[in-house]
Amino acid sequence: MTAKEVEIVNYLKLLIDISCARVANLIHFTNFHILVVKVGFNALDVQFDYRRKRIGMHVLHKEQINKTIIYGDTMTSHSVPVNLCYEDLGKFLRSCIGKDTKHLLQHKQLFFKSFFEGKSSLKNNRERNIEYIG
Repeated sequence: MTAKEVEIVNYLKLLIDISCARVANLIHFTNFHILVVKVGFNALDVQFDYRRKRIGMHVLHKEQINKTIIYGDTMTSHSVPVNLCYEDLGKFLRSCIGKDTKHLLQHKQLFFKSFFEGKSSLKNNRERNIEYIG
């Protein structure tokens, strides 16, 4: 990996740590978490159940990844349903980054955008709560 790739991977791991720091904040970072899993697993239709610590998705067959055109989250006949359980969400998401940085670099702008949208949502929610209390 180049120094730039290492830097991007380290930033993504930091964003994952921040997004998983408090259970109450997980919902604000769902889109970011979904994107990490989609890129890490070449998955479609990713769904999180934070309460039960489960993830459901459809994973594309390896030989079909470059042959299939994906429109949004539409499942194809080339996907397999997968359900996973995790103990530590942050650890699981960090493992999705892996060693292959090709996909990470292609989607780095989306990662950062989805993370900061979640952070903005969290901030706006806190501001509404302060206004309500005050």
